[in-house]
Amino acid sequence: PGYGVTLPELVDRAQALEPYDAVWATEGCGHLYANRCFSEDRLPKNLLQEEHLSVLPGSSLITLHAGMGLSFATHVLNSLPLQSSRQEIREALHRFIAMCRQNSREGYTEIALEALGLVARTMHPRLVPLIDHELSDIDLDILSLFWHGIGRGLYFLPINFVPHFGSAGRAIEMAQTEAPHGLGRRNAIAGIAWPLTLVNIRHPQIMNLFLSTHHRLISDNDSFSQGVSTALITWLDSAPNDPSLKAFRDYRPEDEDAGDVARWEEFVAGPSESAIREYYPKIKKEWRLGELFRYQSIVRITAQIEQA
Repeated sequence: PGYGVTLPELVDRAQALEPYDAVWATEGCGHLYANRCFSEDRLPKNLLQEEHLSVLPGSSLITLHAGMGLSFATHVLNSLPLQSSRQEIREALHRFIAMCRQNSREGYTEIALEALGLVARTMHPRLVPLIDHELSDIDLDILSLFWHGIGRGLYFLPINFVPHFGSAGRAIEMAQTEAPHGLGRRNAIAGIAWPLTLVNIRHPQIMNLFLSTHHRLISDNDSFSQGVSTALITWLDSAPNDPSLKAFRDYRPEDEDAGDVARWEEFVAGPSESAIREYYPKIKKEWRLGELFRYQSIVRITAQIEQA
């Protein structure tokens, strides 16, 4: 704040970094851009819709919306009193939803909305069951996005993010325990797959180790593989020239354990390559990338697009 640097200038600087850093720095630009409104005591309006922002590169839009959503969610949840009534929580949720819809580009609103779960689980865990109850009445699609964000938040909890053996598996166990319904569990597990994939995209061996030691935790449905696939699609859209992405897609376990090879194909290579080749072009063409930020069949998304 106070530097007077425009968002396109910020994004240009961020995008000039090496690809891995550029993705996270661009998300920070969206966060800063939204925070400026609150620091100046004005409500954000049309932040990423303004005409002068048409010059923003397409590769910046997912991460800008993600950063903006984090700012909105933090501002709204921090404004709640410690002992919040149901009415106060409901009104806060409606404010947050309105902010996301009024400031996001068409097809990207879900990205901003999904950030609510990450902020709630990491900064206001006592509010998670209360928000879940209210969103169950307001909008089930937003409830799905909320739990997807919670999954990302579980991965980033200090107890799980410190790199040591078994931390990602513990995040999966927490998701299965904390979610009060199947919709929440599926979305939270898909959400955990996102940072497990993207934070470690330069080191696919970490994903292979997770699959080798914790595959039983994710074997009963396709939510984890869906999360890996949609995470790689977002990285492809945000950093298409990142050599780490190609290396991750080309990776195969090198040891002689046939189980590792089969699991990599089942949970990572098979679903993600199909999604990238067959479905990403259709989703991108119709600017429906926000649909990737919750658990649902990619086949179903593209079928709905084609019908429309």
